[in-house]
Amino acid sequence: VKITKSGFLTFMDTWSNPLEERNHQSLIPLEKAQGPFLFIVGMDDQNWKSEFYAQIASERLQAHGKERPQIICYPETGHCIDPPYFPPSRASVHAVLGEAVFYGGEPKAHSKAQVDAWQQIQTFFHKHLNGKKCVKHSKI
Repeated sequence: VKITKSGFLTFMDTWSNPLEERNHQSLIPLEKAQGPFLFIVGMDDQNWKSEFYAQIASERLQAHGKERPQIICYPETGHCIDPPYFPPSRASVHAVLGEAVFYGGEPKAHSKAQVDAWQQIQTFFHKHLNGKKCVKHSKI
């Protein structure tokens, strides 16, 4: 765990590569799922390498004959991509650690990502749960 100049914890370089043999137990068996996947990725995620892990998941699914997942990447966006209009959370006290953790992201880009991600999630669910693509888009 590293500490930022502001005194927050960051886990970016803490996690081991799950593709290494000794870490295979950390891989989630996504290939057992019976549905499609959508990965929402903050490119400035300071908790883990979201894009890297989404790519691993995609390759794993495809290697098992599953459909390629949808991966949406948001530049300058941190770890916690909440529904729209929630204040962007760049850091907070971790419930287990009791320490301030830095999530990353720039407020303006992160806020725009929240709006778009929410629309993307709704579209994904409508498409895969009831076949409709009707989503009301934000006027922002």
